[in-house]
Amino acid sequence: MKNIILAATLTLTGLAGAQSWQLDKGAFKLVACTGTPAGVQCDLTYTLTKQQSYKFGLSASEIKAYLADGTVVSPQLTTGGGQNFSTYGAFEAQYNVPVKATFLFNIPNTTSSLRALVIDDVRVDNVAVRGTAAAPASTPGAATSTLATGYNAVLTNCKSSAGGQLTCTATLTPRR
Repeated sequence: MKNIILAATLTLTGLAGAQSWQLDKGAFKLVACTGTPAGVQCDLTYTLTKQQSYKFGLSASEIKAYLADGTVVSPQLTTGGGQNFSTYGAFEAQYNVPVKATFLFNIPNTTSSLRALVIDDVRVDNVAVRGTAAAPASTPGAATSTLATGYNAVLTNCKSSAGGQLTCTATLTPRR
């Protein structure tokens, strides 16, 4: 992969949006880093844009996560094109068809950001890590709340999202 990345130019599309960089034969796009029960998983795609097919090599030693405290971590598991490998793997890319790559780092899943994610010589700074998927909230049939506005609220169909938000349907009735 080293020969490909040497020609890389980094293009960041904003903190909230996807981060991507162009290589000589295609482009990587950082989809997301997420806390999982096994650690922090970073998902990327590689899209070949300059030729019809290409066998792309990926070495785990060329991938590093830098934490805020200065700790440097290599992935414990890397997946490219659906194949798992711990040291080196190669996968076939086809023109304009994104191929998924996943890096799993043995770091706390409560980590909120990576100081940097480096793939060979390309560095992406301040990578947000999404929270772990929250377990669904155990809710009885409904929750009741009295609002100061003169209405009673009954909350039903409550669901937890990965970001820890609770989304419910509220039925408001005037207090008597």
